[in-house]
Parts: sequence; structure tokens; C-alpha cells
Amino acid sequence: MRKTRVLGAIVSFFAAASVFSPAFAKQCIWNKAGFILNISWIQNGNIVRKNQISLGQGNCSDDNFNYTVVLSIKDGKLASDFARVFATAAAAALGVVEGPAAAGGAVGLAALADKGIPDAQEIFYTGVPRSDRYLDVWGTVWSPQTGYGGPIH
Repeated sequence: MRKTRVLGAIVSFFAAASVFSPAFAKQCIWNKAGFILNISWIQNGNIVRKNQISLGQGNCSDDNFNYTVVLSIKDGKLASDFARVFATAAAAALGVVEGPAAAGGAVGLAALADKGIPDAQEIFYTGVPRSDRYLDVWGTVWSPQTGYGGPIH
């Protein structure tokens, strides 16, 4: 009987303690994408910190707050412009070669440089990541993707 009361008191103590102390809310982002990822951690409408991570790197919050996170691509527009310049240069190089096939290829690449390459996205995610799984980022500057990956330890 006494053991039951002691066990009940211990359970009640930990239950009451969990009400007063916030749960540790660690949020993590993992970059699996082919671009440098900008992360803005926002609390109460204010940017608390900013990070940049490369392919194969992660970043976590290390406190008891849940953050809204804004993810963007570092120099995403610049990468898109570079691809356009490269396609235009390739079209010009093909134009040097004689014959109808070369001319057709050059026209096709010039059209791609003009209309086929979409604008890169800069900001592509705003949300509150879960605290039990990594928010994974993958894709390209033209099609960044997010989804939940492995558990946070």
C-alpha cells in the first residue's frame, strides 16, 4: 500500500513538472540540394538568426523555442542567369559549324536560353518545421523541394 502511494506521488510530481517546463523543441534543416541554402529563424516576427549551409550540411535550433523558418536559395537568380548565358554561348558555338543541323541546334538553344529556362526561385519555403524529424531540402534552383526525413536525435 505504501509503495503504491509513493509511486503515485512520483508520477504526480513528474506530471506536474512537465506542465511547468516546456518540452525541448529542436528543429533541424538538412541540405541535400545542389545549392547553398539560406535559413532565417524567426520568432515573434523578428529574425533571430540567419545561417547558410551547403550540400550535405544541417543546422538546428538549440533552445526551447519553435521557430518559423524561411528557406531561400543563395544567389538563385544568379545561377539562373548563368545557365542562360551558358545556353546562349553554346548556341553561338554551334552557329560556327556549317550546315542546317548546326543552325537548327543553335536556334533551339537560343530559344531555350530565351524562354526554356525558368526563373530560379529564391524563397521557396516558409513554415514551422517539426521537432521530431529533419526538414530535408533537395532539388535545383529551378525546382527546390522540401519534405521530412530522418528523426532528430
